[in-house]
Amino acid sequence: MRPLTDDKNKKWLRRQGEKFDIVLTDVPCSGSGTWRRNPDMRWRTYGPSLEELTAIQAEILDKVVHAVKPGGKLVYATCSLFREENEAQVEAFLKRHEGFESRRLIPSWATLHAPHPPPA
Repeated sequence: MRPLTDDKNKKWLRRQGEKFDIVLTDVPCSGSGTWRRNPDMRWRTYGPSLEELTAIQAEILDKVVHAVKPGGKLVYATCSLFREENEAQVEAFLKRHEGFESRRLIPSWATLHAPHPPPA
């Protein structure tokens, strides 16, 4: 795990060009998916606005996209239920990066955990 807020990690990431099969982005979000456990968060805002968060999320995606090797997977994760942070963010990303396509997580997840054949 390498936080992009650290300058050393930013330089490291730039040198990685298309090396990774899977890149997981667990981006900062509004946390709306945690409201059931934390109902007071519905009425209290902490940190950046939704508009600021979606800009940060897009920036993170654009920074890490170049580390995914051809045929690799870029996994985008939030704990939000808002369309702006999920479907709309993915749609905007796909417009900016035409070499990628959206896939449902469940079928893709099974291939990530499929047993690998033993080395020959």
